[in-house]
Amino acid sequence: MRSGSHGMVSGLVVLLACAAALMAPAVTFSQPTVSEARKSELEAAFRVAWGKPSPLTQPSENDFGEVVFEPADLLVVDGRSHVVALVSTGENTEGCHPCMGALSVRYLRRTEKGFEPLAGAPHLEFAGSGYGGAPTWSVRRDLEEAPVLEVGNVTTSQGCLMSYLTLAALSPTVPRIRAELIQISADNSDMYVAGDPKIVSLDGEIRPLVKGQSFEVVFHGTRKLRLVYRRQGETFGTRDKGPGDC
Repeated sequence: MRSGSHGMVSGLVVLLACAAALMAPAVTFSQPTVSEARKSELEAAFRVAWGKPSPLTQPSENDFGEVVFEPADLLVVDGRSHVVALVSTGENTEGCHPCMGALSVRYLRRTEKGFEPLAGAPHLEFAGSGYGGAPTWSVRRDLEEAPVLEVGNVTTSQGCLMSYLTLAALSPTVPRIRAELIQISADNSDMYVAGDPKIVSLDGEIRPLVKGQSFEVVFHGTRKLRLVYRRQGETFGTRDKGPGDC
């Protein structure tokens, strides 16, 4: 009887201990998420690049409204020398037609203590198309050995909607503009009824030819068109005629 009672008591103790453990609040250890860590890193880079925290309000390039800059991304330019490029986007506080947003690229060097400005590297600044927005942008790695920033803008002329790209190579020591005003589309289809022969609708894309030496812009739509850009010193140019206005 005693051994049986002892076993019952022991089992009861175990059950009570388990119940207490279930009722006790769980102990958790919070760690910064990847997004939080990335946000903190971007903010640290922004403070060094601009000298102030984000969001940072600056006068617009053409004095229409103000532009509010925030960090968008931190791109590795040269891993060996720890050079990175901070991309900051700026939205205009006003939405009027001439109220342009902006895109900024500033070089930094990563150090054991954080970041420092890269001496001798100029800033790149790109204006938006209007209506308050910043330019579109993406990074390509198929045109040169260095990453290439592809910055886009849109403009309208007499009912013709046209888009253009600027290419900037993020070389290890300084960013370099490779080509500007590369027309990539033309469309006036909103001006006419379907099937009208005056409709122009062209969409193009940049395709690499010889890496670091040449690329092409190939258009499809109401007609086919191909432009070849070749390197001329530090920039790329073409002798081919683009689509122009609609």
